[in-house]
Amino acid sequence: MLSENKFSKYLLYAIGEIILVVIGILIALQINNWNERKKERAQEQKYLIEIKKNLEADYTQIESVGMEYQNIISKIDSLHIFIKNAKPKTTDYKKLFHNIMAVSYIPKFTPQKNGYNNLISVGDINQIQNQELMKKIASHYNYIDYSNQLITETLRGSSRNDIHPTIKKLIGKKEFLADLGYEYSTTSISDEFLSKNEELISGLIYKKRWLNIATKNTSEWKGKTNNLIENITTEIEKRK
Repeated sequence: MLSENKFSKYLLYAIGEIILVVIGILIALQINNWNERKKERAQEQKYLIEIKKNLEADYTQIESVGMEYQNIISKIDSLHIFIKNAKPKTTDYKKLFHNIMAVSYIPKFTPQKNGYNNLISVGDINQIQNQELMKKIASHYNYIDYSNQLITETLRGSSRNDIHPTIKKLIGKKEFLADLGYEYSTTSISDEFLSKNEELISGLIYKKRWLNIATKNTSEWKGKTNNLIENITTEIEKRK
């Protein structure tokens, strides 16, 4: 009977030890899981904060590019007046040249995507718990990249095909070369060179049309960028 009591006590002690060991293991696993989740949340915050900073830089850049678009539109309007009033003997050809060069300029918007690219490159998309927000971020950059490329390539093509040929022809004309201090027996600029230059005039009208579209797009980009910044800010605040 005494021996049975000792065995029972030993058995209860052994079971208690096992339970304590199991509880210790479970607690250790829980702490480890908690630490891992904490690291993941910290990494998520890091990604979101970097993407937010990139978007804020984009917003400032979009504002600047939008003003450049509007500035070129004003220069095109001024150039139309200049062309209508141009006379071979009285026209300031250096000024004309610089005016045409100015409207052939293409403002460039380069989205800052370091945060987003870092997230994609390491395959950490699932680090962002709010997958709806992740979809909005991806959709935003896809839209910006597509519309920005379309506008830039269209404006660049307009300058290359419609405006640059006139610049090349103008440089070789006798009056322009004389303004620069060169004497060549090249042909003179006729009254029709500018006022009836359909290639240049149609090119300016076409480019202005696309600049107006680009200006409207920058307003849309600003709105979408600002909304996304607000969404990301809300998510960051929730994770603090």
